[in-house]
Amino acid sequence: MMAAPSLHTPLSTEISIRPLSIYPWGPPDSISCNFHEADLEADDSSEADPLFTALSYTWGSEHDSRKISVNGHSVTIRRNLYDFLVYAKREGWVYNLWIDALCINQSDTHEKNKQVALMGHIYSRAYRVLIWLGELGDPESQGLLDFQK
Repeated sequence: MMAAPSLHTPLSTEISIRPLSIYPWGPPDSISCNFHEADLEADDSSEADPLFTALSYTWGSEHDSRKISVNGHSVTIRRNLYDFLVYAKREGWVYNLWIDALCINQSDTHEKNKQVALMGHIYSRAYRVLIWLGELGDPESQGLLDFQK
């Protein structure tokens, strides 16, 4: 049996990021994804510089968590991020997502410090930035509909 790739492989350059893609198959509430590397300073026409979506979100409670699979490893994430990933999968937003809690190796202080210092650049290079506040209940949904009118 082949071993699963490591959760976070070292980044090649000081300005590389690790976007993830969600596997679109399987049950809607089952999240499996994998990382790949992208260089933020590559020529815009280069395959090494894909369009990516950066996520800004509220972390939510550390006491409410779910498990997902990343590069074949079981990873515990907070419920709010899990809800976003389920929503993204349902909507077909499955490629090239940059999410700090997952895409930065949180157990490597050196990498984390470098990536946090790059966050302004990461968000400015993103094709789009999504803001996720959480699942909307009936009052919130109605409020947004009223606001839209």
